[in-house]
Amino acid sequence: MSTKFAGRTPSPAEFLESQDVHIHFPEGAIKKDGPSAGAAITTALVGLSLGLPTIPNVGMTGEISLNGKILPIGGVKEKTMAAAREGLEILIFPRANEKDIAKLPNNIKNGLTFHFVDNFDEIFTIVYPDVSLD
Repeated sequence: MSTKFAGRTPSPAEFLESQDVHIHFPEGAIKKDGPSAGAAITTALVGLSLGLPTIPNVGMTGEISLNGKILPIGGVKEKTMAAAREGLEILIFPRANEKDIAKLPNNIKNGLTFHFVDNFDEIFTIVYPDVSLD
């Protein structure tokens, strides 16, 4: 941590303003379509600024707008199956995709807890349950 904060904990904004953050998404051999990692990237940056990990075994998807609205994504079935295969237990999806999850067979959804959100504040409450937004 930078010494410019003289022993005090910086606010999340001060912390992020004092750090160099580089995010790189190489294309590789996998075609990607759309910005559905926006909610996860935002969550990672918030966790970095707060110095907090998220709850364990959580995955999320959703485009995030400039004002924090979580927008729908594609590939719901594939993303759900991949999350289950990797041992995730809690999944956060845009509320607009709730109908897509409802259409999935139960054998794909078994063992998963779904949360459907409209904005980033809801994600924050789920992944940082002991931190107040007030």
